[in-house]
Amino acid sequence: KLSLIYLGLESGSQKILDKCKKKATVQEMIQAVQKAQTVGIKSSVMVLLGLGGKKLSKLHTEETIKALNKMQPKLLSFLTLMLIPGTELYHQAKAGVFYELGAKEFLQETYDILEGLELSQTIFRSNHASNYLNLEGRLPQDKPQLLSLIQAALQNKINLKSEFFRGL
Repeated sequence: KLSLIYLGLESGSQKILDKCKKKATVQEMIQAVQKAQTVGIKSSVMVLLGLGGKKLSKLHTEETIKALNKMQPKLLSFLTLMLIPGTELYHQAKAGVFYELGAKEFLQETYDILEGLELSQTIFRSNHASNYLNLEGRLPQDKPQLLSLIQAALQNKINLKSEFFRGL
């Protein structure tokens, strides 16, 4: 009686997933979602904005778009990377090996991924406590409004959530 699976794609880039030591491959996750959907099980897929850092942001964006378009998830959510003290990524940032995105760069990743998506029936949410801007809608029909909201935030016409109110 399973009707919904949750999957943390995190990134559509195998290079980024390997750096994070994620066990599942991008291809395995795509296949898992596709197989579930063939037997009527819906999928909820999560993406972690900023996981590639400044250096691999473009790769993260491009490859995540490709993976999501293949998956066609019924539910899609974006969370924003927050470095947790004591983790390997936190230490890499402190050592100057990993460069975390700023608020506007996270928003730009959100915009770029959404712009590239060709999803046919997906409920999209980016309303986690970690996000700078709460977004909700249905894709593809709400895509223009979502992109417009992000554009307004990038142009400082909409206030972003302050760091104080962001959390995990």
